[in-house]
Amino acid sequence: MAVQTIPYYAGGRPKQGAAPLGFHYRLTGQLSLDSSRLEARSQRAESFILATNVLDSQALSPDQMLAEYKAQQVIERGFRFLKNPFFLASALFLKNPQRIMALMMIMVVSLLVYTLVQRRLRLALAASHQTIPNQKDISTSTPTLRWVFQSFLFIRWLEIDGIQAIVNLTSNHKHILSFLGSSCQKYYFIS
Repeated sequence: MAVQTIPYYAGGRPKQGAAPLGFHYRLTGQLSLDSSRLEARSQRAESFILATNVLDSQALSPDQMLAEYKAQQVIERGFRFLKNPFFLASALFLKNPQRIMALMMIMVVSLLVYTLVQRRLRLALAASHQTIPNQKDISTSTPTLRWVFQSFLFIRWLEIDGIQAIVNLTSNHKHILSFLGSSCQKYYFIS
């Protein structure tokens, strides 16, 4: 490594013998790779200790086991949904343990349905190689169901003189519903 000292002067051409206003320093050198340290660090970063009760290595290879473990993070993220104060759990004052357990069961089943619908939507989008716009109007094939619910927030069911209609249902909403199947479309009178 070498250090080069470069003087700098005021604007314009400096006078003969003028003292510099200051100095810049330029470092020059050459990078080298310590492959033994890199290998040790990458092995440390790639280490996972997983315990399982599946003892048959044919049933679950180490790579499959790691993939299953990492897939659990999706479920863990879902539990943020249960802890969210907007879920109204904090507004309920339950004292009976059976009622608290019943509420928790309802919340977990809600999370299960939420996760399954989100998975169904993402798989349908991937299978058809299509996308839907997200809240920033950018095409995505992995939307969150929370955003989909928010986009459906202003859709209303209207009945006037016995005539039923769905208002504020856009082509974008119909496009999203097409990936969720006829069981969801029937609620919006789409056949």
